[in-house]
Amino acid sequence: MARLLREYNLIGAYVYIEKQISIPASTAWSIHSTAYGMGLWHGACVAAGCKVVLLPHTQWQRARDDQVREWTDAGVWSEETQMLKRKSRGSERPKKDKHHYNRKKSFEAAKRLFPELATHLVHVSHHHGRAEALLMGWFALKQPCSMVPRTSANLS
Repeated sequence: MARLLREYNLIGAYVYIEKQISIPASTAWSIHSTAYGMGLWHGACVAAGCKVVLLPHTQWQRARDDQVREWTDAGVWSEETQMLKRKSRGSERPKKDKHHYNRKKSFEAAKRLFPELATHLVHVSHHHGRAEALLMGWFALKQPCSMVPRTSANLS
């Protein structure tokens, strides 16, 4: 992985990795495998000379939600997504609906922000990571240059 990253000559570049958290209902194996994967990418990026930023999911999702609110106020947000939101409101909403809505919102936002990549964003379960990765990158690009994040490479 580090060799692949070095081929792109990313020395000194910031790489944003979603910070993994344990969910109380998760099994020990699930928590271990998620953290292991994050650790592999973290290590490979540092070995390739990148600066790693561990980004909590709440930060990029909040930015996505703010952008969606702007589109809704401007009247350009997908009616299908607005209907799904209305259906999934309320305290009786099952968790599955909430996750489905968040994934749908990520797909719709990524398609609107990156229309040239819309053909690569089909709403199927194995593509939701693509939409979220695009949104994390979009969030990273929106950060002001003067705000250098604390990373594992520059904690001193």
